[in-house]
Amino acid sequence: MGRLAWYKKAMGINFDHLGEAMRREPEQLSDWLSGRHNPFKKNREKIELFLEQQGFMKHG
Repeated sequence: MGRLAWYKKAMGINFDHLGEAMRREPEQLSDWLSGRHNPFKKNREKIELFLEQQGFMKHG
């Protein structure tokens, strides 16, 4: 979730805009980024795909 949080901060967007871009509810994103809930594997894969599509490639 760290890369998604970094993306949100770097882009200067709020949960509403991020939710719209990712087609997710803002509250769900807030829960994920705050650690209240962890996304299931399928959602983690969608997060990675979204970040790759935005040009935020995974390093490592």
